[in-house]
Amino acid sequence: MSARDTIDPVEALAKNIRSLWKENAVLRNTLMAMQMEIYELRQQSLPVVSPDSFAFFRIIGNDLPPRHQIGQSLSNIRFILDNEPPQAGVIRRWVLNRISDPHTEASIIDLLTSRGEVFDRIVFDPEVYRQIGWNTAPLQFGAKPFYSPALADNKVTTLSAFQNRELLYDTAYHDKIRYVANNNGARNCCLETGRALARWVMPWDGNCFMTESGWAQIRAAITARPDLPYIVVPMARITHNESLFDPALQPDLQEEPQIIFRNDAREIFDPTLRYGRRPKVELLSRLRVPGPWDKWPKAAWEPAPTVSADAGLYQHAGWVARLSSGAHALEIAGASSRRGVARSHGIRGLIDRIDDAQIGAVLTNLPTKALDWWTLLDQRNRYHAGDEGLDTLITGALLPAAREALGRGPYSVLDKKGCAPSGEPRDYWHPAPYHWPNSDSPTGLPYLKHDGQRVPGTQFGDPEAVNYDRTSLQAVFDDTLTLALAAFFSGEACFGDHAVALLKQWFVAEESRMTPNLVYAQLIPGETTSRGRGIIEAKDIYYFLDAVGLLDHLGAISPDIMAVFRFWLTTYLDWLRTSPQGLSERASANNHGTAYDLQIAAIAAFLGRGRLVQEASLMSCQRIYAQFDDTGAQPQEIIRSTSKHYCHFNLQLWAALADIYRSCGIDLWQFEASPGRGIVAAISYLATQLREPAWPGKQIDVFDCRRSHVLLLRGHANGGAALCSPVMTYARAETFDPHSAIRPWWRLGTVTAL
Repeated sequence: MSARDTIDPVEALAKNIRSLWKENAVLRNTLMAMQMEIYELRQQSLPVVSPDSFAFFRIIGNDLPPRHQIGQSLSNIRFILDNEPPQAGVIRRWVLNRISDPHTEASIIDLLTSRGEVFDRIVFDPEVYRQIGWNTAPLQFGAKPFYSPALADNKVTTLSAFQNRELLYDTAYHDKIRYVANNNGARNCCLETGRALARWVMPWDGNCFMTESGWAQIRAAITARPDLPYIVVPMARITHNESLFDPALQPDLQEEPQIIFRNDAREIFDPTLRYGRRPKVELLSRLRVPGPWDKWPKAAWEPAPTVSADAGLYQHAGWVARLSSGAHALEIAGASSRRGVARSHGIRGLIDRIDDAQIGAVLTNLPTKALDWWTLLDQRNRYHAGDEGLDTLITGALLPAAREALGRGPYSVLDKKGCAPSGEPRDYWHPAPYHWPNSDSPTGLPYLKHDGQRVPGTQFGDPEAVNYDRTSLQAVFDDTLTLALAAFFSGEACFGDHAVALLKQWFVAEESRMTPNLVYAQLIPGETTSRGRGIIEAKDIYYFLDAVGLLDHLGAISPDIMAVFRFWLTTYLDWLRTSPQGLSERASANNHGTAYDLQIAAIAAFLGRGRLVQEASLMSCQRIYAQFDDTGAQPQEIIRSTSKHYCHFNLQLWAALADIYRSCGIDLWQFEASPGRGIVAAISYLATQLREPAWPGKQIDVFDCRRSHVLLLRGHANGGAALCSPVMTYARAETFDPHSAIRPWWRLGTVTAL
């Protein structure tokens, strides 16, 4: 809205309420009391205005296809300006409400300006929007995460399964919808401005058209009963705007009514409610205006209804037309359910497009995503300036390791001595690591799981590992990163050239590249395809993709090689998202689910698919609630026979995932699905357990305590101020066993690590 020259204390208090209003009963009651204080103050400060004056605001928001036809707002504004009868004593204003597309907003401004209309703007601020995250409240009331196969069985309301699913998705988008649509925020801004302009304020939707007869009825009713502070104006849905010219038109007044406020009325609209979830009728309910909304179901996490001190102080008067949305099939009788679905898809679709554009723009300029690009640049500058610590790490460790890597590979999926059950040599193959022959069966079938006890060939360095692909794939990931970092810091082309050879042999060359799936990863003997658990064996692809990004930045990769690799990666991503194995792994409740999200987010970020990154972040936020309890413990990991390993392993995956999201402008490090359920809180809980004399779970093999140092340092750097503990004194290591989930050279590209 337009800026004021001085600060109005009443308006300041009103703004304070709008910013503090939360969805819990205690705070809502407190704020309702504050609203009463506003009412009392307003009685003392209202300007003298004509008792017969009106401030008529129309709020213009974003077109939301398929609910609206694109350009319909502009079309309806033009129709109003051309055809609406003049209304005596009315101040007409327009409010452009967070229109996200600059071209659309400019077209509307041009039209209004050309007609001499007065308008205000509530701007869409991309930086403010970027800070808004997901809402996970339904999970606290028994709703299932979106990645769960049981999502269709969610019964947290009396709605149908389909409607319930739509409600859960809309609720996840709740805060984003509130910002982008801003229905009640804009209405309250109109109320604040309008109270000083006129006796009666009309904070109405932008598609409202006032007929001469409807306006006359409103004026007559107010003249007869000026003591009632609220006027409820019935509304008729118009399929075709031209029908308003028909003198025989009989309006069907079945739509949600509009409300006129006397300028000393107590109430405002609830700013915590979102578009599509009764933002207007909640006030009608508080005023005890009866309607079909009285029977609409309410979800457990939604605020309980309250009763206004002004309940009953209203009258019905006149009528108003709701102009066409341009989607005529949705305007006919009996289409209310389809309108609701289209409304949900429209607003979520707009948000998805905004997210896709914002994240895509960020990713375009970032060669690395998990490794912080700006930290890498700073470390390279400091290294060349003679930084002693970096010289020790790079000259003393990284470059010698890279020279060793020059003598290894290129590796191929064809190198293994065995073959997947498919008979295709290019299919990745590796047996399930913890499944052993059944000693009670002559065939050894079915194989039995012995958690934490690896079968021969599944441990890195085992002689039998040459029969499978796991060790070679890990070597591709690790050596490529080592070589790419060496090329980046030293400028020596030989490192980059060999790294590209590794990429080409495993992923690009037609005769040697791996089939883009993991159907036979962690295959249990006796079965023909895996159950999806083996997808975790490609968890480290995230830092391999950063290595490829570095090589591309250095100009080491030809466009042809990059194009083929991106195609391979896209095919693999599609398999992850649609195959039975991928969907099974997506639904995993433990570290396998985290590793799945890590791959999806990393690949989507590499390919510049911002919308998919944002979708993955929603799943990750819900997964945080499901994986941690309110203390930060990990119930699914502590029950393992190597629980100390898995508690560290899972949190290390979360750290890598949070780093990728941060590069996309999404702060998962600070996110908590509920108090105590977050990454930093979980690392803090782990630190408390490490200080105890004994670890609380089983750990049947030796644990490398240096892993704790890495994890606690990451937590401390990202807000865990209490994580400076004796554990931090463990000796540092630069590389770890791949089963640790700590990427090689973890201090390079890690914020505050060096």
